[in-house]
Amino acid sequence: MLFACLIAAGAPQANAVPGVSVTYLLRAITTQLTFRNRDSGASTRCLGFVVTVRGPDAYVAAARSCLEPLLSTRFATGVSFAKLGVDITVVYADGSEGTVGDLAWMDDILSLVASFVTRPESYNKLCPSCSMYEDFGSEQTIPVAFAPDVPTRATVSHGTVVSDVHGNYGFRLAGASVLRGSAVIDSRNGDLVGVLTALGPGDAGQEEGRLVAGKAVNDLTGYTVAMFER
Repeated sequence: MLFACLIAAGAPQANAVPGVSVTYLLRAITTQLTFRNRDSGASTRCLGFVVTVRGPDAYVAAARSCLEPLLSTRFATGVSFAKLGVDITVVYADGSEGTVGDLAWMDDILSLVASFVTRPESYNKLCPSCSMYEDFGSEQTIPVAFAPDVPTRATVSHGTVVSDVHGNYGFRLAGASVLRGSAVIDSRNGDLVGVLTALGPGDAGQEEGRLVAGKAVNDLTGYTVAMFER
């Protein structure tokens, strides 16, 4: 497993693209997601981020672990979104809302097909030349930034991802409030390291988490666009 310890919230930031700071990038693409079971009313809140916008739909990456406990019917091939028994509301960076009409999933991540009133910013638009991490190699150190639990804050959280000798990866979070589903961005250049998919108790009273690499997020988004683009 790869671990990361958070450092200061005000660490220096590189520009993802000319005129776009990592802080702006994260604030512009981050969404607040509410998952609600229609029968029980049980709900949970997580983050997500807009990967791309095509036609009338925004394609939002999210953590599968936010949705799964609320399902009326388990995930299975051929089960439609409507039969899952869950409503998903998306709040974009400008405060406007949308609803999810379909989704695709792979491993620990979701790609949500969401409506919008005002066209939201997306990662692909704000950082078109950025790369997607496929893996981390072994014994690598990557300075990263990710969204706080309240996306409208002026600052973002910063830290360091360090892979072990086997190239495995995850997170150890200390001193910050972070929600599942946040984009994890290389703070030097805006590259998408991945999406935070899980959080839980770790050593020394810290929270420990895992992420799915950026290329997997991009691949799932591409599949979802191919399936549902109108």
